Amino acid sequence: MAADGPRIALVKLSALGDVVHALPLAATLRAAYPAARLTWIVERREAAILREHPALDDVIVADTRGWRRARGVGAMTAALRDVRALRRRLAAGRFDVAIDAQGLIKSGVLVAATRARVRIGFASRVAREPLAALFTNERVAPPADAAHVVDQYLALLSVLGVGEMRREFALPSAPAAQARIDEWLAAAGIKAKQRLVILNPGAGRADKRWPIALEMLG
Repeated sequence: MAADGPRIALVKLSALGDVVHALPLAATLRAAYPAARLTWIVERREAAILREHPALDDVIVADTRGWRRARGVGAMTAALRDVRALRRRLAAGRFDVAIDAQGLIKSGVLVAATRARVRIGFASRVAREPLAALFTNERVAPPADAAHVVDQYLALLSVLGVGEMRREFALPSAPAAQARIDEWLAAAGIKAKQRLVILNPGAGRADKRWPIALEMLG
């Protein structure tokens, strides 16, 4: 580990909701390692919700979508140049720990590119793409009681001996957007700053739904 705190890379590329679900990883690591340098590697579109996050020191964009869409010599040359620049930036980060919360081959490749001594990911039998486990050297199978994907992400921190988990979801605030929403709500008869609760209990995958018993307690 670095003398002034570990250098930690979080790899959670997409999608938007999945990146939000992984935010407790950043909050928990910041609480456990106040002096750490914490970097998140993410797709270009999803990077917007990580800018100025209080737990993060740096956000690195890995535009894998853009690379896959590259057509023609010029676009492919630009994509290759972007990949090389990313590899240099990851190597320069001198990371001690890299955490793959995605469980895909592409995220595993990025974890390997950090050259971190400790590379944490999901065990092959639970990773979304089992071959992703080839790029890690600490593999975690979340416990049976980690029913929700948030708890499964947090289970990755067991390798580091982190005990207290922070289920915090710090999201950026855009004053102009907030003003437009206030106007829209006012037109619907809801006063600005009036307490408003929006519930979306559904999800496509079972591990993105909180257990019914827990929802009732909440």
